[in-house]
Amino acid sequence: MLRVLGFVDAPSLARAGLVCRQWRILHEHPRLWERACQEAFLHNGTVADRAALHKLITKQFRMNWKRMYVTHPHLRFDGLYASRNTYVRTGVAEFKRSSAPVHLVTYFRYYRFFPDGTFVYRTSPNILAKVVKSLLCSREVVKSLLLCSREGQGLGPGTAAARVAADKGDGGKAMAGRYIVRSGPDKTHVLCLLRYPNSSGTELRCRLVLRSTVQGANNRLDIESITTYDRELGRDLAPAQDQEEDQDLGAAPPGAKAHSRGTAPCVFVPWEQVLSHPFNLPPETMDFIIL
Repeated sequence: MLRVLGFVDAPSLARAGLVCRQWRILHEHPRLWERACQEAFLHNGTVADRAALHKLITKQFRMNWKRMYVTHPHLRFDGLYASRNTYVRTGVAEFKRSSAPVHLVTYFRYYRFFPDGTFVYRTSPNILAKVVKSLLCSREVVKSLLLCSREGQGLGPGTAAARVAADKGDGGKAMAGRYIVRSGPDKTHVLCLLRYPNSSGTELRCRLVLRSTVQGANNRLDIESITTYDRELGRDLAPAQDQEEDQDLGAAPPGAKAHSRGTAPCVFVPWEQVLSHPFNLPPETMDFIIL
């Protein structure tokens, strides 16, 4: 049974401990939570290497792997992070009306992270239930998307990456990039970088702050900044792994364009709640406008 539990992810392992007393004893085994910590911390920059991970578990958590997984901030991989953004846009006044109409524009940002330091990203006006298929891709497909975007090439017809990035029911496309996690004394930053497909010059960088509404939830991502860069204008970009060397990661270098719209916090949505989450509700249920 211990071997079987070794194949499940950490959230499923925690739920398995609620089945009965025997399963609760088994799910506390240090080997299971050591594997969960290695997946959460080792390959995305949270901890440099295995030696640093062993030093952290020894000095700060006294070899308690489960307590480290629960209390040390980390991204979750059993779902996706989504933010809902709205703004009011004035329409065109018609000759029969004395005032211009007002439109409420709604769109979403979606992030799905993988343990190996890659992520899938997209923006869409469609609700969560309609776009989730475009984010359900394997790590091999993400690597193909990264390779195509790095070389500034399109996706070959018939490839697995092309099928994922193409129409998945809502006509949208997913983009892939890389991220690193940097833990500080007060905040845990997630630094994301991706290059737009079919472009060798335009890159997007997001500076996010990971937090929890309750201990161990890791269910919020606050967007500190979203910046685009154009390398074709003479600005050469360093890879995401070099971002920690900057003195001020939030400062935009010359030639960068900062975006202030669409910075609502991201909420974590587990896979089992994708179809029932409130983000699927229509605007008339979620919003109201005071004029």
